[in-house]
Amino acid sequence: MPQEKNVVLIAARFQKVGSGISDYCFEVGNNLEKFTNYNIEKRIQPNAYLKLNPKLKRKGFTNTVNNWLYFNFGFDRKDITNKNIHVLSLGDMPPKFFGLPRKKIVTVHDAVALLSPVALKGIKNIVYLKTAKRRFFESYLRLKEFDKIIAVSDIVSNVLEGLLCIEPEKLRVINNPINLDKFHNNTKREGTDKTIIGYINTFGQNKLPKLEKFIQIFKQVKDDDLELRIYGANFPRLDVIRDDKRIKYYGFLDESLIAETYDSFDVYLQTSSIEPFGIPPMKAKACQIPVLCYDGVLPDVVKRNTVLWRENNLRDILNSRAWHRINVKKAYNDAKQCETGVVMREIAKVYDEVFYNKR
Repeated sequence: MPQEKNVVLIAARFQKVGSGISDYCFEVGNNLEKFTNYNIEKRIQPNAYLKLNPKLKRKGFTNTVNNWLYFNFGFDRKDITNKNIHVLSLGDMPPKFFGLPRKKIVTVHDAVALLSPVALKGIKNIVYLKTAKRRFFESYLRLKEFDKIIAVSDIVSNVLEGLLCIEPEKLRVINNPINLDKFHNNTKREGTDKTIIGYINTFGQNKLPKLEKFIQIFKQVKDDDLELRIYGANFPRLDVIRDDKRIKYYGFLDESLIAETYDSFDVYLQTSSIEPFGIPPMKAKACQIPVLCYDGVLPDVVKRNTVLWRENNLRDILNSRAWHRINVKKAYNDAKQCETGVVMREIAKVYDEVFYNKR
């Protein structure tokens, strides 16, 4: 009789909220059983602690704060004691619980933050701010306690090995999953002959400066056939686009509209100067849309089969429509390496090795 295989997944949420980590937790939480022979238990459902304590449901209590409250006040140690666990993002379990599981694996998404930590903003609770910072760095410093570390790219793996001296045998690179079934080939829209350059992303400090630089150069290229469409919550530089009708800001994009919005683009714009992975451009590749990618620090699977731009070549790229030279079939094959089923089976191999001593 086949051995029953079990794993407990720990995440701040198992729903998509517009970030790469939430995409990862959603895909693993909803597809691991589908593509492997593992039975899963999920711990920390969305807003678990706040549902138990509705009086706390007020402005300022983010999912991160909720996660901290849950582990400190609503967590049952029996949920993970002597079990096999996979922490889907390093910050999703406080270090004081590291000793409870039988075996434990963690996925690290953003070790790049160790090289250039971004200050937490918008949190008024100073006590929490100090706690979050301490837990963030303590979690990284205690990474060696995990039996295996899944890094979402070579960039993350290299930082962990080089900066934190994590043993190479403890590291496994498995890219973020992309649900290829959700996307389809790009088809030209009806009703417009314009070339649409699209951006769907956040406006963090690793993205906004190069987006502003792109807008500045785009405005210098006097070509009415070009149009730039920007999607994402709370774009902070509306002032710089008001004088150019070719640049349109559409605000937050609901997850249900992602695929059809990608399909409305002729080319996708990536502006990250540094990125541990890069899900949006990989989704564009899945749609067979050319990617105009800033030549920054990104994984090879993201940068290859794109047009790499910098400030000194962008004007020529826009004028010549250089993205027409991209082989979108090869770019699609890049996305296939990250197909959900492929990633789930790779994760299951790590489980077999760590939890059941199978290689």
